Amino acid sequence: MRYRQVHLDFHTAGSIEGIGLDFDPKAFQQTLLQAHVNSVTLTAKCAHGWMYYDSKLSPRHPNLSFDLLSRQIEAAHAVGIKTPVHLSIGLDEREVRNHPEWLIRRSDEKTTWVPTLMEAGWHRFCLNNAHTQAAIEQVLEVAEHYDVDGLFLDVSSPIPCCCQNCVKTLLARGKDPMNHTYIWELAEELYVGFIAEVEARVHAIRPGLPIFHNGGHVQRGRLDFIAGDTHLELESLPTGGWGYDHFPLSALYVAGLGLNYLGMTGRFHKAWGEFGGYKHPNALIYETSLNLVYGARCSVGDQLHPSGALDSATYHMIGSVYERVEQKERYLEGTSLVADIGLLSLEALGARYGEHNLLAIAEADTLGEEYDVKNHISQAKRSDEGALRLLSEGGYLFRVIDAEMDFSPFAVLVLPDEADLDEQLAHKLAVYRKNGGKVFLTGRSGIEQGKQRLFDELGFSCPEPETNIPVYIRTREPLDALGDNAFVVYEKAYCVQADETCTKILADFEYPYFNRSTFEFCSHAHAPSQNRCEAPAIIAGDGFVYAAFHMFEEYRVHGAFLTRELFCACMNRLLGEQKTLVTSMPPSSTVTLMRNEEKGYDLVQLLYAPMLRKGDDSIVIEELLPVYDVSVSIKPRGNVKSVRLVPQETEIPFAVEQGLVSFCVDKVECHAMVQVLYER
Repeated sequence: MRYRQVHLDFHTAGSIEGIGLDFDPKAFQQTLLQAHVNSVTLTAKCAHGWMYYDSKLSPRHPNLSFDLLSRQIEAAHAVGIKTPVHLSIGLDEREVRNHPEWLIRRSDEKTTWVPTLMEAGWHRFCLNNAHTQAAIEQVLEVAEHYDVDGLFLDVSSPIPCCCQNCVKTLLARGKDPMNHTYIWELAEELYVGFIAEVEARVHAIRPGLPIFHNGGHVQRGRLDFIAGDTHLELESLPTGGWGYDHFPLSALYVAGLGLNYLGMTGRFHKAWGEFGGYKHPNALIYETSLNLVYGARCSVGDQLHPSGALDSATYHMIGSVYERVEQKERYLEGTSLVADIGLLSLEALGARYGEHNLLAIAEADTLGEEYDVKNHISQAKRSDEGALRLLSEGGYLFRVIDAEMDFSPFAVLVLPDEADLDEQLAHKLAVYRKNGGKVFLTGRSGIEQGKQRLFDELGFSCPEPETNIPVYIRTREPLDALGDNAFVVYEKAYCVQADETCTKILADFEYPYFNRSTFEFCSHAHAPSQNRCEAPAIIAGDGFVYAAFHMFEEYRVHGAFLTRELFCACMNRLLGEQKTLVTSMPPSSTVTLMRNEEKGYDLVQLLYAPMLRKGDDSIVIEELLPVYDVSVSIKPRGNVKSVRLVPQETEIPFAVEQGLVSFCVDKVECHAMVQVLYER
C-alpha cells in the first residue's frame, strides 16, 4: 500500500458542458509526478450517478465524449502511478427521480441527506431494493474490464431505514417496523450481506484486488462491518466535521487489526467538493505528518474540475508535502506502534453490548433526532476523546482497544467513565490483574452489569451518584501547579466508601455550601467549598487507581489543566518504571514510538503545531513553530548502536544511564523522527 495517495473526486452535474475536454495525458502525468504522488484514486461513477467510462450498464456523463477513466488509467500506469477507482454506492442522483421509492426514509417519510426531493443535495439509497444489485454489477463491470488497482466504494455503511421495502420485510417477519431495534438489525443484516457478496464476486474475477467500503468512520468494535475490506482508509478531514481527535482515535484502534491503513485528509479549507477552497500548506504538512506518526499511509482529497485538468495550486501544495513524506516513508515500512497502555473504548463496548448510534457511522446529522439515544457510543464522543487528549498530552504510549483484543501486551488498561462490564469481560479483567496487569478506572467503570458490584476485590464500594453539585478535589500530596488547594470538578461525580486497610486515598472530595437553585445561590456560578474533606475522590490499591468522577469527560468538555496534572500523577503512579518513553515535548504535541523488529530499530516520532480557532467554528493550522532542545529518554531493548535524526541521517550523541537511553533533539519543526538502532 503506497504512502503518497490522492483521492480525486469527480462529482459533476449533468448540465455542465465540456467534461474532460482539457484532459491532457502528459500534463496529468507531469502534475502528479511533480507532486510526488504514487497512487491516485480516480472516479468511475460519481454521486450524481454518471459514469466516466464506457459502461454497458449505465449512461456516461451526457457531456463527456470519450472514455476518460481508461485514458487516466493508461496515463498514470505509464509512469508507475497506481489507480484505484471510486464508485458511489449510496448516492446516485440520476436515479433519485426514477426511483424515489428506493431511498432511505425516516419514519416521517423524509429522505436523507436532505429531507425532501425538492431541496438541493444528496439523497441516500437503501440497500433493500434493486439499486443494490445494479451497483454491484457496476462494480464488477469496472473490476473486469479496467486495469484498476483497487476499489473504493463510497457511502457504503448500514443505515436504519423506514422505506416501504424495509417496512414490508419486517412485517413479513412478524416484527414491528417502528421498533428501532428491528430497524437497525435489518440495516446491518443487509449491509453485511452486501459487503460479503461484493467481496466474493469481485475476487472471483480479480483475486486479491483491494476493496474498501467507505462510510466516513470505522466503528470501533464492529469487525463485521469491515469484513469485506482488504485495507482501511480513514476519512478524516479535520476542518470538514471530523476534527483533530477523530483520526488519532481511529488509527490507534485499527493499528491493532492487522490491516494496512491510510489517513485521508483533504486540500480543502472546509469540506469535500469546495472548489476554490485551500487549507494552509502548513496544515497539510501537519496532517500528513500526523498520519505517519500513527503508522498510516497518506491520502489527500481533491476534486477534479469538470474540464478534466488538475488544479496547479493544489498539486504544488501536495508536492511540497509529499516530497517530505517520500524521504521518510522507508523508515516507517515494517514498523508497528509500541504501547504501554490500552484504552478500552466506550464505542467498542457499546458495539459489544448490541447498542446502536448514528454517531458511530458518521450519519448523526442526516436522520435528525429520531435515532438520538444516550448510550456507551454517544458517551464515547466525550469519554474516548477525553482519554485520547489526556493520554496524548501526557506523552504516554497507548493504543485504543476493544474487549476482544489481547490485554496482555499492556502494562495498564484504562476504563473510561462508564465502562461497565458483562460477566465474560469482568472475568477477563480479573485474570489480567492476577497476571500483573494494572487498571485505571473512572466514574462508573468496573461495575458488573446487573449486579451492582465491582468486577474484582478492589477495596472500595460500588459508586453511587454524588448529589452535591459541583464537588471539589483536594489532593493529599500537593500538585505542582496548585499546592494543597482544592479545585472544582464540573462533571458527574460518585460517592464511594474505601477500605483504608487495603487502599490509599490520594485525594478527597469537598462539598459546596449548597447546590445552586432558584432561591439559594452564591455569586455568578456555584457555591464555594466548605473546605472540609467529605469522601474519597481518588483511591489507589494493589494494581489500580480509581477516580470517582468522569475524569475523561471532564477534560473533553472543560479542558482544565489541573485535570491533566491529576491524571498524570495517577498514571505515573501506576506505570512507574514500566514507562517506555519520556520526552520534554509540550502537552499539545504528539509523541509515538514505532518498532521495526526485522531491522532492529525503534523510531521515536515527535510532532507539534499550534492550532488556532478562526471564523465561527474553524480550527486551523498556519504556523509551524519549532520546539528546541527536546530531551528524550527511552527504555532500550538491547545495546544501542546509534541514535540518528532521519531522514537527515544526522548522528545524535546519547547516554545510557539507569537503564535508559537519553538524548536531545536540537529542534523539532512540526515533525521529527529519531532512529534508535540496536546492535545485532
